[in-house]
Amino acid sequence: MADIINLNKKRKAKQRLEKEKQASENRIKFGRTKKEKLLAKQENERNQRHLDGHQLEKDIKIAYLKEYPEVIPTLAKIWHEVLGSIWIADVGIEQIEQGFYDELNDSTLPLTFIALKGSQVIGAISLHKHDEIKPDLTPWLESLVVDKTYQNQGVGKMLIEKIRQKARDLDFKKLYLFAFTPALVNYYAQFGFKLMGIDRFKEQEVSLMELML
Repeated sequence: MADIINLNKKRKAKQRLEKEKQASENRIKFGRTKKEKLLAKQENERNQRHLDGHQLEKDIKIAYLKEYPEVIPTLAKIWHEVLGSIWIADVGIEQIEQGFYDELNDSTLPLTFIALKGSQVIGAISLHKHDEIKPDLTPWLESLVVDKTYQNQGVGKMLIEKIRQKARDLDFKKLYLFAFTPALVNYYAQFGFKLMGIDRFKEQEVSLMELML
């Protein structure tokens, strides 16, 4: 009788081990499947954003703000939402609008380029002769803004390339900017900007950067 009981115990123990082994294999199998599905989904999303970005670039026109002054009220709202409300909250919409009206130039500074999708303004970038942080340096890339709906789709790149070429056309040898965050430092570094040092703007640290043209 004892032998039979021991045999049953061994059989049950073996069955339990087999079940645990199968359960472990299933966890590995299905866990890997879920991970693979997630990675595939992320890759598809990246590819789609890449395609969307290329398509958007085809639909975008870069022009002087001077040619489309009627978009200034909309552009001022984009600037305030994307940049002003976060870093320069004391600057109101009317003041922003007036700033853009002062930049309706195409051969003298300050000037502004805008990104248009059809008749809709979705971004802008400015070139200024001086900035209060370092008034001895010139010129300055300023006010790069892109409507939140169209960010991370290549619009900023198009605007930066346009302002960089304009600075060259005006015979400048360097281009300067200041960045509010490390993420922006990394972003501008993609276009060849180098970190010069740290300064302060409205009681906050900013990174000074320069680009050889």
